Amino acid sequence: MNSRKCPKCKKESAPSRIVCRFCKTPFETTEPVEPVEKITNEKGLTRCKDCDGLISRRVKTCPHCGRERLTVGRLLGYGALLWVVCYIILVSFDFRTLLSFDSKTGADKVENKATESELKQAAFCEAISRYDSMYSTESRKNFYIDQEAKVANIYAARIKKIKSILGNGEIKRWNGSIEKLGVLEDRGAYLTIKLPCSTPTTLEQASIVDINSPLYQDLRRYSVTSNITFSGRFIPPPNKAANKIRPHYAYYAEQSLTESGGVREPEFIFEFTAFHKD
Repeated sequence: MNSRKCPKCKKESAPSRIVCRFCKTPFETTEPVEPVEKITNEKGLTRCKDCDGLISRRVKTCPHCGRERLTVGRLLGYGALLWVVCYIILVSFDFRTLLSFDSKTGADKVENKATESELKQAAFCEAISRYDSMYSTESRKNFYIDQEAKVANIYAARIKKIKSILGNGEIKRWNGSIEKLGVLEDRGAYLTIKLPCSTPTTLEQASIVDINSPLYQDLRRYSVTSNITFSGRFIPPPNKAANKIRPHYAYYAEQSLTESGGVREPEFIFEFTAFHKD
């Protein structure tokens, strides 16, 4: 087989090459050279991407420059190897951690529910304290007719704000401390719970806790000043006709007899439905 000698580096290359495979110097010749397209399109032939020499499509390395070729089989081999590595990584993953994460999901949901209850109670206490401050500030000013209207408007805004927080009045898992706890012989118990608000706020049991009820048995675990977690509802006023005279009875019943007392030391009538051990 004839070869072509490079006029620059004096090294020999294949006769089909149009440039030297070593120094890439173009061959200067007047002899007709087959078009590259015709040569590369011949069956089973291709050109090396490094030295541009003609090689068989089946060879793994170029016989001219030694460059490794990425054949279809080799690509499939690399793909299979990559798949095996990924599979090993997935298999070696600590599934116990995954199961631990799943088991924590339920606890996280309970915690989120508790957080919602805490946020609701915090919003309630914040509203009680804020409107107490606003009401007290206006009440200390010189009394005029328009001043009385401002105080009444503040009180009305307080009522609406509390309504927007409590909704139907049902609450779950609020926290407080027992301020009063007593037992009526052969009847049951009565209690008052103080909420952790900056403005003194209490919840008083609407009726006697029956001595035969499960609620009474739960209540026996506690004493005065005990911290307690409870559920229940703010009850509506017993006499709706009184709403026209005492608007603070419009949504939830209160013990306070005056508007000022209702703002500065709220006493809500409450129906306890559960006492939680935590």
